[in-house]
Amino acid sequence: MNTRIIVPLLTLCLAQSVSAQSSLLGRNLFPEGTFDVFGESRLLPLGWSFPGPNDRPWNVGFRAELVESEAGGKELRLTNPDFGFSGASAQMALPPKIDSLRISYRLMAKSIELGDDDPASNGVGIHVRFHDKDGESLPGASWVGGLVKASSTEWQNMEQIFDVPADAVEVRFQMLLRAAKGEVRLDDVELIPTLLSE
Repeated sequence: MNTRIIVPLLTLCLAQSVSAQSSLLGRNLFPEGTFDVFGESRLLPLGWSFPGPNDRPWNVGFRAELVESEAGGKELRLTNPDFGFSGASAQMALPPKIDSLRISYRLMAKSIELGDDDPASNGVGIHVRFHDKDGESLPGASWVGGLVKASSTEWQNMEQIFDVPADAVEVRFQMLLRAAKGEVRLDDVELIPTLLSE
């Protein structure tokens, strides 16, 4: 076997792998124009899904769908006619050796009512969960609730930073109406990974 051929090939493969990983660092994991393309459901953006039947006692009357925005393009709208749970989620692969994930987005909520008076645990929020290579959930899943204190017709810019477990290879981002009714709109979602410091 000719090692003079094998070594350059291995070097090339490793270089391509490192280059592909590096290209994801500091860049949005959501492809540009995600909200402009329908997925298989013909309601949600490409790559997004409805909650699984075992996730929560989801409100059967809720809707999640892409709608036209006033500025052109599309945005994700969740509506819940009664107090309960509703949402939509997207899962994306993570580059290796990152220690944090910055998530930013624009949010607008209308006619929000809570089932109780605990806005920290209920209302409009996001849920972030990390998975290992076997698809198992890792410790450190985070719920950020109470994002909207009152209904408004104005868009609000939101941003959170999450620690990424060492074994995480995938992240699940979920937008929720939790024990609340009303309408929430989501747009301009960005998930930016940060490289682990040397």
